[in-house]
Amino acid sequence: MSIIGRSSLLMSLIILVFAIPSINAQTQKLNQDTKVRGKVVRIVKSKSYPAAYVLVTVAPHEAKDRRNSVYTGSDGFFYFLVKKGNYILEVWNSQNKLIASYNVVANNPNVDLEIKIP
Repeated sequence: MSIIGRSSLLMSLIILVFAIPSINAQTQKLNQDTKVRGKVVRIVKSKSYPAAYVLVTVAPHEAKDRRNSVYTGSDGFFYFLVKKGNYILEVWNSQNKLIASYNVVANNPNVDLEIKIP
């Protein structure tokens, strides 16, 4: 093997050694987050329908003013990506009045919810 070949091999190994910890750190960071996802359904005369475009908020228990919000899609689904911890999830009507409030413990990769509203 020539000197150039050895240099290229050595450089490739050095790059690989420095790249692996970075990839591992990014993977661990993703594993620390929890996806809170759910479906809001409206109950009308004992039938359920997807509740489209309903405001859903989530906030840490210790910092309720740090609220994140999303609107459900046309299918009633919503998604949040949060750090592990305890949260308050709230559902609001179109007049900005609270409809429902739930305690959510985000300690798994996914938290799945079905929320029924009138």
